[in-house]
Amino acid sequence: MNESSELAKKFRGRGGAGFVNAILRFLLRQGKEIAYPDFNREPALHLSVVHSHPYWLIQRWVTEMGIEKTIKLCTDNNRIPALTLRTNTLKINREELLRRLKEKGLNGLPCVFAEDGIRLEDPPPTSELPLLREGFYIIQDEASQLVTSILDPKPEEKILDACAGPGGKTTHMAQRIKNEGEIVAIDLSREKLARVNEASHRLGTRIVRTRNGDSSTPLPFLGEAKFDRILADVPCTGFGTLRKNPDLKWKRDEGDIRRLSRLQFSILENISRYLRPDGVLVYSTCTVFREENEEVVERFLEKHSGFDLDRVFAPLPGHCRVFIKDGYLKTFPDSEEMDGFFVARLIRRV
Repeated sequence: MNESSELAKKFRGRGGAGFVNAILRFLLRQGKEIAYPDFNREPALHLSVVHSHPYWLIQRWVTEMGIEKTIKLCTDNNRIPALTLRTNTLKINREELLRRLKEKGLNGLPCVFAEDGIRLEDPPPTSELPLLREGFYIIQDEASQLVTSILDPKPEEKILDACAGPGGKTTHMAQRIKNEGEIVAIDLSREKLARVNEASHRLGTRIVRTRNGDSSTPLPFLGEAKFDRILADVPCTGFGTLRKNPDLKWKRDEGDIRRLSRLQFSILENISRYLRPDGVLVYSTCTVFREENEEVVERFLEKHSGFDLDRVFAPLPGHCRVFIKDGYLKTFPDSEEMDGFFVARLIRRV
C-alpha cells in the first residue's frame, strides 16, 4: 500500500495518492466480497477481470484456443519466469559454465531444446549476475535461441540480420559459425545498434558489421550484394513475452496488430531481394497472432513464386519438432517455459 501510494503521489500528486490508498484499503477490508463477472454467463469477461488481461485479447484467445487453454495461458502469463542464458561457446562450454555458476551459488539447469541454453531458477537481479561482464553468456530466451538453429548459418557465409537490435540472435549467429564469415546487422534504432556493438565486444564476436537503416525500404549501402542467409526477426506486438513484459498487454491494441503486420510484410518483401538463389530466409516474431505470423508469410509466398516454405525444418534437432505445426515452428501456447515465438524458414529457388 505504501509503495503504491508513493508511486501515485509521484505521478498524480496527493490527490492521486489518496485515491489509490482508499482503493487498496477497501480491497484489504472487503476484497473477498467483490463480485466478479459470472463465469458461466460471461466467461471472457470473467477471465479478463480475474487474470487482469484486456477483454479484447481474452475474446480472441477464447475463440481461437478455447476456454481451457486460455485459462492456462493467462495463469502462465501471470507467473514470474525463470531466467534463461545462452552459453557463449566462443569462450566456454555449457558444462563448464554450469560448474562455475554453481560455484557462485546459482542453480542452473541445461535447457532441453536449446543446446547452449541454461535455465536459472530464482536468479539474483541482473546487475548481480556473476560472469556476465566477462562475456561467458548472454541473457536470451530458449525459444529465441532456436531461431538461429533454424537459420543454420555455416562458416564463411555472408549473412544479413535485417532487424538486429539488441543483438542476441546476431551474436548467436557469429558464435555458431565460430567468427568465420560476415554478418551485416541492420537496425533503424541507433540505440539498439549500440547494444549490438556492446554485446559483440563483450562476447568476442568479431565478424559483425552494424549499419543504421530501415529494412522496410531499399538499402542503398548494400548495393547489389547477395547473402547466403537472411534473418528477419521483425518488430511485432510481442504478445509471446507477456510473462517478462506484463505491462505490454495494456500498451498494445488490435490496431497495433494491423499496423505492424503491414510493416512486417514490407520488411520481408524488401529484404528478400538480397537473398541469393538457394539461400535461406528466416522470418520470426515473438507474438501469437495470425495477422503477424502465418498471414504475412502466406501473402509473401503468394506474391513471390520463387520462394518455398521449408516445412521439414531439417536443421532442427529431432526432439524440437514437437513445436512444428503446419510447417511453422510455434512455441505458443505450449511453451515449455519458453516465450511464444513463431518461425518460418523460406528457401529461394531462383
